[in-house]
Amino acid sequence: MISSTEQYQTCIVDDSRRMYIRAVIDISDPDMEITGAELSTEAPWSKPEQLYDKDFSNPVRYATLERNRWLLDGSFSIFPDNYQVSQKIGVATDELSGYDGEFEKDQVVSLDIENVSILQAFSVMFSSDIADGYAVDFKAEVLYGETAYFTQEITGNAETKIDFSGFTVYDPTSIKITVTKWSLPGRRVRMVQIIPGVYEEWSESM
Repeated sequence: MISSTEQYQTCIVDDSRRMYIRAVIDISDPDMEITGAELSTEAPWSKPEQLYDKDFSNPVRYATLERNRWLLDGSFSIFPDNYQVSQKIGVATDELSGYDGEFEKDQVVSLDIENVSILQAFSVMFSSDIADGYAVDFKAEVLYGETAYFTQEITGNAETKIDFSGFTVYDPTSIKITVTKWSLPGRRVRMVQIIPGVYEEWSESM
């Protein structure tokens, strides 16, 4: 029997009801364990555990000392003194891009995984909020230990979600993203998700 909430049981027999379809497609190793995320530099408010929580919403806007991110029109919230917030904030590095969007040092975000026999696909998601930006030039790698068995360099990117497939890596231990250029000047690298395997959510509009 399919488990359901009490609210669902009440609504399903109501005189009028509206139902929406939602399907989740998850093609990944069932034994996979994600053991953490690492950043080359990390902003005080960054939450590495949100890099793999499958929450695809954009980070909440908070004012920071970055170009055009300190506006007094109410569009940006103010961090508390300890930077601890309950909303989706994603991960963010600490170094800022230059006037041309390039970083002086490569900005690295990696996801550590265990118990994956074979990896043949993964996705990288940046925020779709225009205030956050996205990686223009970056390198994606799948590693076993310190050795990369899949590498793809992306230049001139203009997408916030990038899918990688057509490769096979046995027993991978990490997925590594190295960013060299951002779409906005004076900004940190912000990422929403790294997804090992294939994961999609289909709503009623699809």
